[in-house]
Order: sequence, then structure tokens, then C-alpha cells
Amino acid sequence: MENILLIVGIIWVLFMVIVFIIIIKPTSNSPFDLLNNVWSQKLLNPIINQTNKTITDSRTDIMSNNQTDILSNDKYINTNENEDFKWIYNKKHYFFSISELHMYRLLKNFFQKEYNWRYAVFPKVGLVDFIEVDKYKPNYRSFFSKMAQKHVDFLIVDQNMYCTPVLAIELNGSSHKSDNVKKRDIFVWNLYRSIKLNLITFQNYNINSENNVINNIKKCLP
Repeated sequence: MENILLIVGIIWVLFMVIVFIIIIKPTSNSPFDLLNNVWSQKLLNPIINQTNKTITDSRTDIMSNNQTDILSNDKYINTNENEDFKWIYNKKHYFFSISELHMYRLLKNFFQKEYNWRYAVFPKVGLVDFIEVDKYKPNYRSFFSKMAQKHVDFLIVDQNMYCTPVLAIELNGSSHKSDNVKKRDIFVWNLYRSIKLNLITFQNYNINSENNVINNIKKCLP
């Protein structure tokens, strides 16, 4: 009987402690508060401090690596072995020709107003960026090399279809009258036909007729 009363007493005491912890807001001098302080100071704070230190060290390493990369580039340019680079290579002052810039602005404004940016314009895209050669076909490298150095002036993609190419646009200047460029144009035309991608060519002197340009593009868009 005494054992039963002892067990009941212990259970009652534990119950009151739990009620005190959950319901009664502990004061700054309560035993619960003291335990909480010990828990925070001895266990949680070291973990938090170590985590913060790790994050800070990681950020420092990233900044240091970036700075190192910049310095290494400077050293690479100034080495004797690559001294000629400064005299051979130069940054172009202009990315577009006058005709290309005019067409680029026309296309962006047109797609913004008429299609609410459904279509995006990518200038000077390499053919290998959107055309692939079957690697398992004979003479794979030969077919790949035929288009490896070629590009299209403007590639139009449908952003509602995972940026699927829907139209290619080229501007033809006087250089397209030469025999070599004519051969290149024939190859490109046949290539676009084989992949079922529309290609429109405009003469440089015709792009000032914006209505003509826009009407032709509309006919080829899905």
C-alpha cells in the first residue's frame, strides 16, 4: 500500500511540474529559466556561433577566389609568352552593324507590342547552338564541320515552348553576291529545309520598310 502511495505521489509531482512549465510563465528567477539559460549558453550558442563562422569563412573563400582569379588574369596577360596578345586581339567598338542594330530594335519592339514578349530575339547565334548532327551517322565530323563556323543573324525562339527555335532571319549585304557566299547560302537554305525551320532573308536596303519586314515575319510564326 505504501509503495502505491509513493508511486502516486511521484506521478502527482511530475504532473504539477509539467503544468508549471507549460501553463505558468516562468520568471527570470525560476528554475525553468535557469535551465533554459544553461541550455542556451552551454549548448545552443556554441552551435550557432560555429555555424555563423562557417558561413562567414565560406563567403570569405568565395571572395578570395574571385579576387585570385582576377589577379591571375592580369598575370596571364602580362607574361612574356602572351605579350603579342595585346597587339593581335582587340575588342570591337560595335557589336552590330547599322543594319543589324536597326533590325534588332525593330524585332524587339515588334515582339513586345504584338506578342507580349512571347518570342525572344537572339542575335548572331552559331548554327551548332540549335542544330545537331546525328553522331551515329557516317561522316559525322564532316557534316558537323560544314556548319561549325556558320551563324545566323537572328534566331527567334518561342518562350512558351521552352525557347524552341521557330524562325531564322538573315540580312544580306553586297558580300552575298560573291561565289563563295552563294555556295554558303545554298548550303544554309538546304540545311534549314532539312530541319523544317523557316528562314527569311532581307536585303539590307529593304529593312527600312518596316511594314514589309513585319508582314513577312508574321507569316512564318506559329
